[in-house]
Order: sequence, then structure tokens, then C-alpha cells
Amino acid sequence: MIKEKVILIVGRVDNSQTNGKVEKFFDIFEKKVKFFNSVDKFMNWYNFIRPHGALDLENLESCKGSDLLGNSFCQKPTSRE
Repeated sequence: MIKEKVILIVGRVDNSQTNGKVEKFFDIFEKKVKFFNSVDKFMNWYNFIRPHGALDLENLESCKGSDLLGNSFCQKPTSRE
């Protein structure tokens, strides 16, 4: 690391300002990995199928994909009354 001039920056545990993206990944991983046959299949879903949380899915020009239960990402969830 010294040879490559990499500087290690240590962040506090559970500090969302410095560790937010990694902590969010592991939060999703722990909740969803049980639905997949392998970690590789989870990673494929995470990287290529799962919609990004910042997307406005209702206003996309084209919408493809579904969640683990087969619900389309393009439709609003129905309210349960």
C-alpha cells in the first residue's frame, strides 16, 4: 500500500456518513441473500436487476424487472385496507 501511495482512512463503526454505502449493502445482503441459491446469484440480482433506490420508477420511459415475489417495479404497491 505504501508503494502505491494508498492512504488508509479509518471510519467509525456504524457511522453512516463514512460507511453508509457499505452498511446499506450488508443490510440488503443480510435481508435478501436467503432468497437466492448462491451468493453469485444474489450479486447478479444486486448489480444488474435490482432497481437503484434513487430512480423514479413510475416515470421511466421503459420499465423492466420485478422483485423477488414477481411484483413489477413499474407498478405502485397496492394498499391493503
